[in-house]
Amino acid sequence: MAHLERAAADVEQSHIGPALSEIDELAAAAEARLVAQESDERERREFIEERIGSARSRVRDAESSGTQALTAMSARVRSVLEGLRADFEQGLGAVAQPSSPSGQGWIEEQAEFEQALDSLAVDSRRAFMRVANLVRSNTAAFEVGAPTPSEVAAAADAEIVELRAQADAQLEFVQLGMALAVVEHEFGQTVSNIRRDVRRVGSWAKENPQLVGLYEDLRRDFDHLDSYLTLLTPMQRRIRRVKTTIKGSDIARFLDELFYERMRAASVTLEFSREFRALRIEGYASTFYPVFVNLTDNSLYWLSQSTPGASGVIGLECTGQTIVYRDNGPGIADEIADRVFDFGFTTRPGGSGLGLAIASQVLERAGWSISLGDCREGAEFLISPQGREP
Repeated sequence: MAHLERAAADVEQSHIGPALSEIDELAAAAEARLVAQESDERERREFIEERIGSARSRVRDAESSGTQALTAMSARVRSVLEGLRADFEQGLGAVAQPSSPSGQGWIEEQAEFEQALDSLAVDSRRAFMRVANLVRSNTAAFEVGAPTPSEVAAAADAEIVELRAQADAQLEFVQLGMALAVVEHEFGQTVSNIRRDVRRVGSWAKENPQLVGLYEDLRRDFDHLDSYLTLLTPMQRRIRRVKTTIKGSDIARFLDELFYERMRAASVTLEFSREFRALRIEGYASTFYPVFVNLTDNSLYWLSQSTPGASGVIGLECTGQTIVYRDNGPGIADEIADRVFDFGFTTRPGGSGLGLAIASQVLERAGWSISLGDCREGAEFLISPQGREP
């Protein structure tokens, strides 16, 4: 019996005891791992919740910022619109109303009143439309299919390149205009001296009959030269930036004198309606004169290329506030009608393609527009204040 007890004690000591100890160690290690996993899971959940909370907080801040920006923009737009409306009403109050129809100067006062109202309405409408376009451009960015910022940037870069090309092309004309101003100044002084000398020759011719023929030839040639100097006057007003009242009758006389020789050679006549001769425009003469010069120059070219011996007619008239320019030349094909005002486009051999493009831009800055009319039986252009239907 004692032998069995000693054997059991040896087994317990050598095998069962170490096994139980190892089991306890394994259990403790497993318990430690479970505790560590629970801690890791808790830390993971806390990390996720913290990051989600932080992201939501940032988004809420951004959302609040967007809402505040929208509110501020709405208030600003509303304030600008109210300011424009107040300026319009103030402008209406400042317009001098015509006196009684029985009073003197009623017709002139009525015309001035209507012109002042038209000018005020055009300026106010342009200001309101500028605000509307800005709002639309910002709204369009949020529409489905709207261009991405990179696409907008690429379009802006392309536009900048095009504008630089236009600026380079127009630089030559700017330099030409500056040179023309210098030449006109020097030429004016020289002509003044020649005028004085011609008068001196006239005095000598009275005493010397053999000089009469020479004097008459000198005076005729000088008068012709002096008339061309007078034609420069509307162009130089642009340099001095002085607004004036442009009369239709002055434009008619200017075109008659400028193109007299070419019209006679091409059998072309200029016709001006009574309404056009009575036209009054407040603005820079050199804004409007070059438009009619360019149109007439183009008409004379195409009329000269049409049926030989046929009589050409260039007409200018007014329909309400719209100036209608037309000729009986070959007209403008529908295929190119939407390109005639594009910068650099021309069908005229040797043409620059700048005349109508520049005319359109200059008129737009002055609050006017130029567009094509019915060109099936000749070219027709409609020139009118912006906001008025031709």
